[in-house]
Order: sequence, then structure tokens, then C-alpha cells
Amino acid sequence: RPGDDLLDHLQFADQILRVVEAMRVQTESGVCVLAGAWGSGKSSVLKMLETKLRDDQGWSVVSFNPWLLSDEASLVRQYFATLASVLPRDRGWKQARRSLAGYFAAVSPVISVLQVPGVDLGKAANVASKALAGDQNLDARRSEVETLLAELPTPVLVLLDDLDRLHP
Repeated sequence: RPGDDLLDHLQFADQILRVVEAMRVQTESGVCVLAGAWGSGKSSVLKMLETKLRDDQGWSVVSFNPWLLSDEASLVRQYFATLASVLPRDRGWKQARRSLAGYFAAVSPVISVLQVPGVDLGKAANVASKALAGDQNLDARRSEVETLLAELPTPVLVLLDDLDRLHP
């Protein structure tokens, strides 16, 4: 708990906050990794960082813990649901939600087909035909989602915890 900071993690969270803020000035997107041994306080630091960023009101912060999910299809689905949760709920963002859903649809079928033991070739062909019938390729869909995220009133920060505990 932030009030029980016996190991001075709050000071470290402040340092990470400065790095994230500096990165925000330099680029529209980026990746920071907090690496450490199991039990070293990574989750505690992330929670402190999340609290600070939410209090700042300058960020849309969401947490995502992929370790809680049992397969790749669930992981991708929940990641996109987490990302969608930061989009404004008003009517003006309806198209943005559709764009995100379209990108998810373009990415997720391939993953779900690849992970099924003894792939059903009929299903694989159906998934491939749906992907090819779309009016945009994957890069165009990704670019559309990047643009909509850049247009958000506040930048998005996804905090991923326990990524190191996932199997390849």
C-alpha cells in the first residue's frame, strides 16, 4: 500500500514518472520496462505510478495483467477491451470504437486459428476469406487506430503487470 512505503518505492515511482513524462514529450508512443526479481516490488511501484498518473489528470491510465488469462485469444481480446475502455463514451467516438473493433477483428482470428490443436482447415479458410474481404489491410487498420489514439484528449498509458510470468 502506498501508505506503507517501508522500502522507499514511492521515490522510485517518482523517478519513473519523470521518465514517462519525458518520453511523452519526445514521442507519441513508447515502451518502458520495469524489470526486477520476483518479489522486488514491481507491482507495488506500478500501483504507485498508476495512482500518481491518475491524480495528475493528464493521462488515461489502464492496467492490464496478461498473466490472469489462459490463452492467446483471450489475451488479445482482453487487451483490446482494456484499450477500448479509455475511449470517451460520447457519440463522437463511435467511429473510433468501430476502428478499434475492426483492428481487433483483423488481428484476433489468426491467433485463434493458430492456437487450436489440429487446425480446422475449413475454419482457417473462412477466417482468411473474411480478412481478405475487408476494405483495409492490417497496416492501414493499425494506422487508423494509432491516429484515433493520438486524437484522444489525454494520452493513454497501459500498465502491464506480470508480463514476465507469461509463457512464450
